[in-house]
This record gives sequence, structure tokens and C-alpha cells, in this order.
Amino acid sequence: MEFARAWLAGRWGRKPSGWRRLEQELRAKGVSQEDAERARAQLEDRGAAPDEVASAAKLVAQARHRYAKLEPHVQRQRLYALLARRGYDGDVIRRALDLREPLESGAEG
Repeated sequence: MEFARAWLAGRWGRKPSGWRRLEQELRAKGVSQEDAERARAQLEDRGAAPDEVASAAKLVAQARHRYAKLEPHVQRQRLYALLARRGYDGDVIRRALDLREPLESGAEG
């Protein structure tokens, strides 16, 4: 479990990824799901785990320019897909996209 905690502490800071992806990477390294969850819980207890919504929102801000010329709903779909590939779950993705979208109209996207 110490390996998992140390790996998560280093990995979270380098490349924005959701918990699902990080857990998959740990599993590929031979870490059990239970140990991965315990390592995550330890980091969260210490305040060392990043806020997934803030991490996803940062990734959206970095990627949004790539899709700037697309229709808003297509842009949202592409950003959603990007975040899903990075391992963020649907709730985190929606919250991150809602944080970054200006309230230009009252319409839902």
C-alpha cells in the first residue's frame, strides 16, 4: 500500500487524471483495488489528494481552445469525451464543464 500512496502522490501532481484512470494504472502495476482505495483515502485524509472537479476544470481550460471554433454543444461533447478518456466520472465531468461554461443563455447544453 505504501507504493500505491507514493505513486498516487507523485502521479496526481504531474498529469490531470480521474480516479478511475489512476486506479487502472495502479491495478496494471499489481496493486489491489483495496490497497489503491486505502492509499487514496490516506492522501485525502492528509489533504494531499487533489480536488477532481478542479483538476478536470483545469484540463478543460487547457483544451478548450482546440474546440473553440465548434458549435457549443459539439465543444461540450468533445470536452466530455476527453475527460472520460482521462478517467473522470460523469458527475465530475458535468460539474467541471458547468464551472467553465459562461452563462450566455438559459439553455441547457
